[in-house]
Amino acid sequence: MRQMTMAVAAMVLSAPMAVAQGYEFVGYGNILNNDYYGDGRDRWQTGSDQLSLVWSNGWEKGWKDQLTSGFGDTIELRFGARVAAPDNIDIPANDDRRYAGVLSLGLVTHMAVAQDYQMVLGAGVEAVGPGTALDEFHAKFHSLIGSGDASAAVRDNQIGDKITPYASFEMARAFPTGGNSRIRPFVEAHSGLETLARVGVDFHVGDLTLNGLMSRDYVTGQTYQTVRGTGTGWTFIGGADVAKVAQSVLLPSDDYTLTPARVRARVAVQWAGNYGVAQFGLTYLGKEFEQQDSGQVLGSISFKYDF
Repeated sequence: MRQMTMAVAAMVLSAPMAVAQGYEFVGYGNILNNDYYGDGRDRWQTGSDQLSLVWSNGWEKGWKDQLTSGFGDTIELRFGARVAAPDNIDIPANDDRRYAGVLSLGLVTHMAVAQDYQMVLGAGVEAVGPGTALDEFHAKFHSLIGSGDASAAVRDNQIGDKITPYASFEMARAFPTGGNSRIRPFVEAHSGLETLARVGVDFHVGDLTLNGLMSRDYVTGQTYQTVRGTGTGWTFIGGADVAKVAQSVLLPSDDYTLTPARVRARVAVQWAGNYGVAQFGLTYLGKEFEQQDSGQVLGSISFKYDF
């Protein structure tokens, strides 16, 4: 995994270089997903975390309660870690999915396009396999909370080491629906360890997301705040989407039949005070492959404190 180490190091170093070029750090966000506080099962998309750090090319140019149209005016360094596992992590069924630990790191730019449209473009690297050491982290975390760990056979049979570049795209437009609510259709595409196209919609009731910056979690589609908007109080967030997955390194075509459509539906409540933001959400994930018995429910937690 030497190539992965070099690629990740290069991308991490690019963020401080951006700051040296006149960028200002304007916000961060993090979202943690786990089925333990969803349906209470340790299976399939069992746990993930996504962290965002955001810089702007000066408040006047890159962020002043809204995006500008300049490519690279607002940039986000995005790090992700996720674990997928079979339903039974001790003795899985022969046709259940194999264990997989995935790390990702990329740069994302957010920009306004035409009137009321928002475009998000990203590129980076994704890595899967025992070289990520996520199976070891997973085992230590389960030991800490007194839960069972994946068996040696499951870990030995996990998806092997692979590193690949990825590219992502999202286009969305918000439509006010009266008062402090809005509906926001979007389209999305991703090419990397998985290649997919997605269409969906978000809806917000509350003031907090209107002039802040939100990022989207890869696994659940939940949006979480990275740059604070004005105001305090509550916002209700919901959404749903459907994706067509063309290929997935995590579900090799020789062993699995991908579902014709990958469905997600989600709700969340966000609260912002004078010094912080907290969010809790639930997401239903439909089946990803035909041999999967059912969908699952994940819980999501996001919290940030304004220092």
